[in-house]
Amino acid sequence: MTILKRVICLTFIFGFASYCYSQSADTNAVKLPDGWTSGDVKANGITLHYYRTGNGTQPSMVLSHGYTDNGLCWTDLALAMEKKYDCIMYDLRGHGLSDATATGYDINDNVSDIVGLIRALKLSKPVIIGHSLGGSIAAIVAANYPDIPQKVVLIDPPGLVKPLFEPGEAMNRARNWFVSDMNNLKKLSKEELIKVAAQRHPAISEAARGRWADSKMQMKPQIVDSVLTIPPLTPYLPKITVPTLILKADANDAVRKTEIDAASANPNIKLVHIKGAGHLVHLERPEESLAVLNDFLADSKQ
Repeated sequence: MTILKRVICLTFIFGFASYCYSQSADTNAVKLPDGWTSGDVKANGITLHYYRTGNGTQPSMVLSHGYTDNGLCWTDLALAMEKKYDCIMYDLRGHGLSDATATGYDINDNVSDIVGLIRALKLSKPVIIGHSLGGSIAAIVAANYPDIPQKVVLIDPPGLVKPLFEPGEAMNRARNWFVSDMNNLKKLSKEELIKVAAQRHPAISEAARGRWADSKMQMKPQIVDSVLTIPPLTPYLPKITVPTLILKADANDAVRKTEIDAASANPNIKLVHIKGAGHLVHLERPEESLAVLNDFLADSKQ
């Protein structure tokens, strides 16, 4: 074989191998449902990636995901909502395909991000839905920016009754655990991550496990501060003036009572525990969650 032929052959081999690697490494290389689009927007000084089901002709719904997830983890709920709403599912900073800044993962940074996204996309009175960390973000937006949302839905937000982590040694242990868990997850292939998803969340669908796995392949190490800075919601709940639904995981009678008491002090807030649901409420009990959500949103159309 001549030198030229060898060069051409090796170029093809390495080019093909690089292509295969890029296809497997690009966890966003998925086919979006028909009519969906994706894009980027500058907000709060960074670029946020988002997925969208509509074109602005329907009422807006902004969905803020939980720690280590990404926008596409909302796929099932968005599919159920897309006939009535223009759903915008964005990747939080350091998650998915959004910018991963070296610092800036305090809860207030995440709040400023979603506010910037809503303003950049010129969304008028969107419904804001947040899960876990995203629920805390949505609650703070409702409390501090009452003119932005029409209604708010918080899915199993942490810190409803007490802080997620106490300062001091408990916080240090939590940081060490989250860092260790992330490092372990980042070593796994998608197939291995799907098995982890099945172990941790046996009640969610196979498709949801795949999206869970994709999101873990995209997360960046610095996002640990996002979960560690989640504040108690007790100072924010009394300030919420827009209709708000809290969908909580199932709990024993004592916990249910304390959570209901915390929410019921504000007449604008309705709290519903979903029987049999864990932290991924909307994915573990989709029909029950959707029934409560649709009832709450029944008069939200603009």
